[in-house]
Amino acid sequence: MRRLIRRNVLAGAAGGLLALARLPAALADSPLGCSTPPCAFGPVGTLAEARSGLQDILNLNLLPFWRRLADESAGEGYALNHAIDGTWQGPANLSLISQARMLWFFARLMREGLAEPADEVRAGRGFSILADRFLDADNGGYFWELDWRTLQPSLPDKHIYGQVFPLMAMAEYALATGSEEAGRLARQHYAILDRHMWDRTADNIVQARYRDWSPLPPGARDYRDQVSGTRTHHTRIHFMSAVSTYHELDPSPEVSVRLARLVQLTERGLMTTPCFYFRERDGSRQTNQRFGHDIEAIHMLLQARARLGRCGSPPSFYGRIVDDGLRLAEDRNSGGIMTGGPVGKPATNGDKEDWAQADALLTLAELYRHSRRADRAQAMFRQLTFIGRWQVDWARGSWFRMIDAAGVPYGSKAGGPIGGPFHTVRGILGTLRILEAIDGGLPKGGCTFL
Repeated sequence: MRRLIRRNVLAGAAGGLLALARLPAALADSPLGCSTPPCAFGPVGTLAEARSGLQDILNLNLLPFWRRLADESAGEGYALNHAIDGTWQGPANLSLISQARMLWFFARLMREGLAEPADEVRAGRGFSILADRFLDADNGGYFWELDWRTLQPSLPDKHIYGQVFPLMAMAEYALATGSEEAGRLARQHYAILDRHMWDRTADNIVQARYRDWSPLPPGARDYRDQVSGTRTHHTRIHFMSAVSTYHELDPSPEVSVRLARLVQLTERGLMTTPCFYFRERDGSRQTNQRFGHDIEAIHMLLQARARLGRCGSPPSFYGRIVDDGLRLAEDRNSGGIMTGGPVGKPATNGDKEDWAQADALLTLAELYRHSRRADRAQAMFRQLTFIGRWQVDWARGSWFRMIDAAGVPYGSKAGGPIGGPFHTVRGILGTLRILEAIDGGLPKGGCTFL
């Protein structure tokens, strides 16, 4: 059966209802409106069905939605303040992270050969807002947030979680277009981050500084509500992911050394009791676990290792982290990865976050690429089935930001400081590329670059 019954004019409502009649009962009563075409996403059970479903989610759901938002944006940058139904809620301040993620998205489409002619113009909108407005011409780096009225910095200080996304986006755009200016800005930005956001004494990241790169005083809180001096797993893995992309633009020995150190630091955060997971903060005792952060780190680590030429079998604990995450956080009724709970115990927060579902899918695909184990494939199929049946909003575009434990979606579609299509598109497109590489004869453990 096709994973997605497409185009009402071809399939008809009756076809959609017949398809749903063949679904397992646990999926057939989805409360999210997937009862008629094109929402009748069936259970995935083969690699061919997975590829078909991934293509449908990409082409029928994600690409139209984010292209529409770019085209409807007036003024500079992208207008990203949309409610759960996809309607614009009015002007809002511009976030560095979401604006950079939009540039990354369109640049990625160009690199993948998926772009339509207008995508180059859409990408240019993102490049301009970063280079002309977010860039701190006096101190270097990029402002965290701009006021929507004046396009002047409303939150001017520097947090490395914000800084990594323009690095990734500029590198991606330079690789996609050959833009010398984008390449220059990417190299300039990397040099500034290396100078100001790397503690050479500890050989580790610095998470936050003021606008002029001076340090935050003891006890001050940064834009991620962390006390100065804190180093988190979540921030470090996103820096590692950005450096992995930048490494393709600048595979110099210096960048390789920094990327290798980020891999080492991330792996050193491994904890093995009472389950396998990554310590959320350096040097701290952890009582609660965010399963999405543990699982997403694995595909980021595998990509970083691939950039460094470390293909072949990954460390065995990579799989153990994911297996423990599935054991404790996979919803065995409707599917998907639940948010969190006490360390080593079943999840108590049953909400499903869109980014966590996408990252879990990509990690499961990466592990299947390395092992070709049937249980890895089945876990990937379950995750994709959940995404297609529940997380994807087929009627109005994109994915539901959050789905609560009762199966009710909530949260904005595009808004807040960390929105955008980054996680969802990377998860779907990356998984699709892995399966295509396997079809093309990629040997077990062979490298893929996503």
